Amino acid sequence: MGKMIFGFVFTAVIAAGAQAQPAPVDTQTTAPKSAEDVAKRQAEQQRRQAEDQRRQQDEQRRADEDARRRADEDQRRADEDRRKQAEDQRRQQDQQRRADEDARRRADEDQRRQADEQRKRAEQRREEDEAKSTTSLAKAGSKRDAPNCNDHPLFARLQDYWIESCTQKPLGSYNFDAGKRRNMVEGRYWYIRYQPPAGLSPKPSTLQLVRDAAATVRKAGGATVASDSSKETLKLTNEGKELWVEAWADHTGKYILTIVEKAAK
Repeated sequence: MGKMIFGFVFTAVIAAGAQAQPAPVDTQTTAPKSAEDVAKRQAEQQRRQAEDQRRQQDEQRRADEDARRRADEDQRRADEDRRKQAEDQRRQQDQQRRADEDARRRADEDQRRQADEQRKRAEQRREEDEAKSTTSLAKAGSKRDAPNCNDHPLFARLQDYWIESCTQKPLGSYNFDAGKRRNMVEGRYWYIRYQPPAGLSPKPSTLQLVRDAAATVRKAGGATVASDSSKETLKLTNEGKELWVEAWADHTGKYILTIVEKAAK
């Protein structure tokens, strides 16, 4: 009985030892799997490095683009500032030019106004002096002609008119109005200025005074060369001599005869 128990136990121990012994390792299968894992890990590392490099390149590209964009914006702002400054300068120059033009225009207007006022004052003084001269002669009861003054042989003065002043020269010249041009005539010269009598009313019109002298010339065979509302130029040829006449009058009733007798050639 004891021997049977011992044999059973020994058999069980041997069997248990046999089960506990490790199984043999297949080195041929394990080694290839380890090399594949290493290759995968290396490939993964290379992929990650490539991704990191691409990410760094993208970041650098974005940084460069941002820098270029900021530089472009700064350049645009600088250009815009320069453009605005140029516009402001042009606007200031235009304002100054307009101010200068306005100042010159006002100065010219003031100068013209002053010249007109001076001319009007001079005309007023001249008219006053003429009126005083006429009045003083009338008060003195004198209608005598100015000394050494006579009518021209061709022209008879209007009734009661008198010679205020005259010039008579054996040789003189006058630039007559001949229409579209002027004609300088030299020869025996008369300048006779007639005044109406004081208190004459109504006074002859300017046109009447001028036409009266023109009628005298035309009656003698002459003709009108040029005329306007206050003046008429006439020409008469007689015995080889040319007689040029300018008859001028104004609203005061006075009239002037300027006569040049051109000698025959």
